[in-house]
Amino acid sequence: MEKLKDILPRVLRNRDPELFFDRSSVRKLWKDLVGEDLAAYTTPVDYGGPVLVVLCRHPAAAMEIRTCKENILAVLNTRWKRELFVDVRTVTGNEEG
Repeated sequence: MEKLKDILPRVLRNRDPELFFDRSSVRKLWKDLVGEDLAAYTTPVDYGGPVLVVLCRHPAAAMEIRTCKENILAVLNTRWKRELFVDVRTVTGNEEG
């Protein structure tokens, strides 16, 4: 079991308002990042933590996101010159919420 002194810095880092604002910007940039065609089938739905969760409305879109994951992370983290996200995960479904 992890000790509180080991967990606390990680939790507080994820509560940084500037970091949250930068992470939430991914939604506005999504179409430019993945292209119009893929953006039509995908939407970032959770970007408050270090894992970007993307809703994919088709299994092929989920596969494409997983294939491009390293590039997506590199572009986002390079743009802000810091590690915004450490992973991209996909969920398949028809709508947000």
